Amino acid sequence: MTVDTAAVVARRSTALARVGAVPSRLVLGGLIGLSFVLRLVVAQRHTSPRLLPDEYIYSTLARSLSHGELAIRGQPAHFPAFLEPLLAAPLWMIGGNDVELIYRLTQGMHAFVVSLVAIPVYVLARRIGAGEWTAVACSAFSLALPALVYSSFITADAVALTLAIGAVAAGTAALDRPAARAQVTFLVLAGLATLSRIQYVVLPLAFLAAALVVERGRLRRTVASYRVLLVLTLVPVIAALAVGPKRILGYYSAVTSLHFDPLAIGHWILTDAFLLTYAAGWVLIPVALIGLVLGVIRPQSRAELAFTALVASLAGFLLLEAAVYAANGSDRFQERYLLALLPLVPVLFVVGARRLDDRRSILVAASLSAGLFVLAAAVPLAPYTVLFSKQDSPTLQAVYRLEQALGYGGGSLAVGIAAGGLALIAAACAWRPRLGTPTLLAVAIGVLAVATVADSQYDSDLSRAAFRTFGGAGLVDGRQLGDVSVLETPYSSRTQISAQLFWNASLTRILKMRDSPEVDAFGSTPVNVAPDGRIRAAGGRFVTAPLLVEEYASWATFDGAVLVHRTVDTSLWRPDGTPRLSMLVIGRYFDGWLGSFSDVTVWPRADGPRRGTLRLAFSLPAGMPATTLDLRGPGVRRAVRVAAGSPTVLDLPAVVRRPWRIHIRTRRPFLVDGGRLVSVHAKVPLFIERS
Repeated sequence: MTVDTAAVVARRSTALARVGAVPSRLVLGGLIGLSFVLRLVVAQRHTSPRLLPDEYIYSTLARSLSHGELAIRGQPAHFPAFLEPLLAAPLWMIGGNDVELIYRLTQGMHAFVVSLVAIPVYVLARRIGAGEWTAVACSAFSLALPALVYSSFITADAVALTLAIGAVAAGTAALDRPAARAQVTFLVLAGLATLSRIQYVVLPLAFLAAALVVERGRLRRTVASYRVLLVLTLVPVIAALAVGPKRILGYYSAVTSLHFDPLAIGHWILTDAFLLTYAAGWVLIPVALIGLVLGVIRPQSRAELAFTALVASLAGFLLLEAAVYAANGSDRFQERYLLALLPLVPVLFVVGARRLDDRRSILVAASLSAGLFVLAAAVPLAPYTVLFSKQDSPTLQAVYRLEQALGYGGGSLAVGIAAGGLALIAAACAWRPRLGTPTLLAVAIGVLAVATVADSQYDSDLSRAAFRTFGGAGLVDGRQLGDVSVLETPYSSRTQISAQLFWNASLTRILKMRDSPEVDAFGSTPVNVAPDGRIRAAGGRFVTAPLLVEEYASWATFDGAVLVHRTVDTSLWRPDGTPRLSMLVIGRYFDGWLGSFSDVTVWPRADGPRRGTLRLAFSLPAGMPATTLDLRGPGVRRAVRVAAGSPTVLDLPAVVRRPWRIHIRTRRPFLVDGGRLVSVHAKVPLFIERS
């Protein structure tokens, strides 16, 4: 070796020594700070809520709590998961009625809390014997998860995730050394996690199941060691049974009526477990599974047994919860409800990597990797990303974003090839565990970072689209009309209404017309239309308040009211006397498509009949096949052929003495965006009055 070469080697050694001298906890703090800043940046592109009505509910509860109540639209809200609104309530005191400011402050609070998940992950890794820098890598993995995009949403996911992982860390410590203080700490964190998301009520059950495993089934010893936890757990359970589960669950009381279909539940457990491998970055899964199994069967320490037993029991409970929910009609991957399992994967990987010290373990890891390779080739992800299947999965949303860039088949193929390649990398690294462990952790973090970027882009696109469609703060509140009622026309969009409620505190009640959905569980007032067009609420009273009319699949005009503002899918009316419908079109979507069936109703004037002509204009985009519409009404019985590129205009004379309705049906409907069944494009109908 030359003198120059020796000097270069010495400088490199000195540099590495300096890096190694940096305290790992300082680096951990830096990662948390970096995550916080990046989450804030991402949140700026999340301009509007889109997980509705959840975000409306949490936001309204926070506003209500800031005034010392727990209510939504004036109705008491029996909502047991109130911790996130309680944390956000002070922000309403700071921001007053500036919804936009409070929205951003809440996102900032979430970004900070969710970034703290790195701390319990680090503590867990250190407790099971991982080195400082390996523990830091595990924390980095948790901060790279795509699911942390929920910090931009006004939901409880960000807060609940950190508390749930904190409870797992505290539970592992209590199982390792069953001191009373450790058990109380676990129960406090588990209780806070449950008050954030009710699904974490299973944490104490998971702990008790793990305690039996740690004590190798010795019931007396288990009871003696964990009597503090048992007593403190039984007290609220007995109280809940005495009060009644439905009253305790409140908003979530429907879970007591769920059906148990073993085959469907089994199908969803397998499906969720399969898709979780993608959500966890795929490459760590083979060795993590070895860690999970051998950590329970042949633990190297009590701490390792405590951790793996607790994770195994918690995974079982959470998968069962998600599967039961999906089997009762959800029909989508519930990654949102399984988030707490993902930050635990790298710690399980560390447990498994320590077992790769003999040929048998290496062969098992390689075989599992080969199995994942086959699975990636045999089961494409494309079917799981269609329509609403990806709604609760940031990972599937990231895959869909890739499909948008590469095409439906190309994106799915690219993901399959990548997953197969990662499985091969996992198999190769199993043969060199000393080099393979840091390599696989680095690869996993890189994979999650790419998925996070893709999902953030998808979320940004959807959030901006929601903002363009539904608007933001001030659409109603800025008009200073006082309390405004939402008139929910037939076939309205629940999401659209929740978005308007989110941004506008002056929307105080929902008036629900026939054939319109319930927006949420917090009440609406049924209404019907009187023969003279006035809107009659339950109890016989006519509506005289300002109205925000939802026009997602309808369109309305009024007498006795002044149009204040109209958007693509809403109209805001100020009363000038008693509002009376003059015309209502049901089944015409906001983008001009007419549904497969629709109605146009015209009401008489307040001072007598309405005489004139109803003008209907239909068209089809170029290249589409012609279709036939059947029109039925008083004195009207016509079949109208509409051809592409040739607009069809009809003038129907009418003398309207009572509600006059034209029914329009198509003989050949077809699907467009959003799964809507439509017929033709239609301009807004026009009633041309004559004196």
